[in-house]
Amino acid sequence: MAEAGTWRAIDTLIGRGCHIEGQVLFNGGLRIDGQVSGDVSGRLPGQGYLVLASAGQICGDIRAAHVVIDGRINGNLHVSGRVELLSRARIIGDIHYVSLSMRPGAIVVGQLCPTAPASASDASYPGSLPAVMLKLA
Repeated sequence: MAEAGTWRAIDTLIGRGCHIEGQVLFNGGLRIDGQVSGDVSGRLPGQGYLVLASAGQICGDIRAAHVVIDGRINGNLHVSGRVELLSRARIIGDIHYVSLSMRPGAIVVGQLCPTAPASASDASYPGSLPAVMLKLA
């Protein structure tokens, strides 16, 4: 599901057939195979690893350090690290990210908003230069 070297431990599972209404706060890794109607956030800012399986759905905003999406989201993503969109990902909302990978077939209806890593200064981060969006060598 994730690229080589990005696997992390899953501490919590919201299984298929489970529907949660309300805010979900998690530590470590969270995998969602069911449905969540509410915001999903790592308990500490800039932390948390979220995997949304192909059967999973979230209707709410997401805040985490790293996300792997293969399901459906209706809400905005605020990711302090990497976003991985797999081929069945369907997102209606804006994605704020530091690093993004998107496989063929993934759909995003919203804006892709690159942000600087927390440790980078605005002057040294290439994403802060609006005139140069893509440079080919």
